[in-house]
Amino acid sequence: MVAYREKNKNHIAVRDADWYKTNKERILARQAVYREKNKASISAQGAVHYRKNREHIAATQATWYEKNKERKSATSAAWYKENKERIANQSRERLQTLRNRAYDMYGLPMNGHEHGVCSCPGCGADLVMFGTLSHVDGTGKQHRLVAKNNIKILKDALDHYDPTRFAAECYNCNCAAQRNGGICPHKLSQSKT
Repeated sequence: MVAYREKNKNHIAVRDADWYKTNKERILARQAVYREKNKASISAQGAVHYRKNREHIAATQATWYEKNKERKSATSAAWYKENKERIANQSRERLQTLRNRAYDMYGLPMNGHEHGVCSCPGCGADLVMFGTLSHVDGTGKQHRLVAKNNIKILKDALDHYDPTRFAAECYNCNCAAQRNGGICPHKLSQSKT
């Protein structure tokens, strides 16, 4: 049997490839059914395999990456180019979700407004359309320098609720407060009455 396989290696390989082509759909369907039935055990086996072979897997991946760096870069660039719009949409949606959570947390609730209104008394501007997250204590510039992007600022505000530091305000109130020494004119007019 071994001698036959050695003598007819090429013939066997061609025959096996033809058989696979003929039965590919049936094989893939059977594999999909098996994977679906045994999802938990396959996942557990994979986790055990990864834990046992972590260093070997990392070394193999690093070696492969070094050999295929240019191909990987080209593939990644092509994938990014094809999916640029989808990635941009996901980023916008993620940012808007974080903003809405911050508006819910720091804004004033009001009927008819999905995520509340400006926290300045007497303003009432809709936060979904005009909202910003204001640094009440005037540390916005320093926070932006440290955080480097809006998502980190929003996550910080959501993770550490502090109404003495943050407020959900409309853009007008935020800019007016900046020009007026940190106090919105709405607050000044409320304190006079």
